[in-house]
Amino acid sequence: VGRKFAELTNCPKCDQPLKLAYPEDDTVKYITKELSMPESAFITFEEESGNVFAAGWGYAYTLEELQGKYNTPEMKEMVVDRIRRTAGKVERVFYLSEVMVDAAVRNRGIATKITSYFLDKSQSLNLNLVMRTRGDSPMVQIANKGGMTQIISAGEEKDNLRVLFIKM
Repeated sequence: VGRKFAELTNCPKCDQPLKLAYPEDDTVKYITKELSMPESAFITFEEESGNVFAAGWGYAYTLEELQGKYNTPEMKEMVVDRIRRTAGKVERVFYLSEVMVDAAVRNRGIATKITSYFLDKSQSLNLNLVMRTRGDSPMVQIANKGGMTQIISAGEEKDNLRVLFIKM
């Protein structure tokens, strides 16, 4: 399939110019900004050669800041309502931003180890951990196994089909 579309310059569906989904410079700036957040944490798994094959990061976030992850006023209100309904009067959470594992080493428990690290980190900060992911992501299974509670289901967030988990 990839070779069939290798020469394309525009999207075959919408005719917009194709571009890299994650340009390196923009991605470095994004990660750097997130790691400058209060009480941020970053973890990597590396080969002996130093090549990174898995990573994850997260940080403390106010509920108001978390609302910025959502596009509509309804979703902004829903996320705060669901967190407070589940965890009580919460003003800050630990946001598990990203977990990435190279395809060559998936299904070996690495993402579970990364998630466990951040669950421990959130507990050490006395914060509830929240994780927002796609409803079809393997992270859903990890969240369920880790005793996280799904507070926003697939389909409720209309703009990008994400779900939200919390661990108190």
